[in-house]
Amino acid sequence: MEEEEEMIIPSVTQCINPWVDFSKIPPDRLDYASQRGIEVHRSCLAYAKGLLPILNSDYQGYLDSFLRWHGSHFTLIMGEERLVDEDLGYSGTPDLFGMFGGHQTALIELKTPVTAQKSWRLQLAAYSKLIQKKFRDIYPDAPELIGSLQLNPDGKVPKMIWYEKGMEDFNLFLSALNLYRFFNS
Repeated sequence: MEEEEEMIIPSVTQCINPWVDFSKIPPDRLDYASQRGIEVHRSCLAYAKGLLPILNSDYQGYLDSFLRWHGSHFTLIMGEERLVDEDLGYSGTPDLFGMFGGHQTALIELKTPVTAQKSWRLQLAAYSKLIQKKFRDIYPDAPELIGSLQLNPDGKVPKMIWYEKGMEDFNLFLSALNLYRFFNS
């Protein structure tokens, strides 16, 4: 009798990373950007939860940019919680899910790079399905808004990139998920 093979549950990031090219970025700069992203995300989430964010002064502009956007028109429902889709076999940790403008559910990913990446669309499409599954009984249309919030390093108003809830991006993510499984099984 054959042993049943345990399904690998990769993260959204693991699935799409093979198509994100960081080869032209020096390793020390990539490490700096990664550390910056971690600290900025942690501080923005702390603020969204009503806590006092503590941040390296080198990154303060990003938090100031987030504060300009957040204002009083975003109320956090969930942040940085790992969600798993057991049926499709993937996981993800969306940055922010909440009420935008008091009446629309919104999935927001915080971004610190200056240049938008194609991969963000796939990431958010996958996260959107995770949010839909988790909150379908409470917020049946969630998320109504889906966007990447590009924080400004100088504290200026961030750039919001809104995405449609199209199946094309999710289907592309599913292709990446299937390729991940193929090459990692």
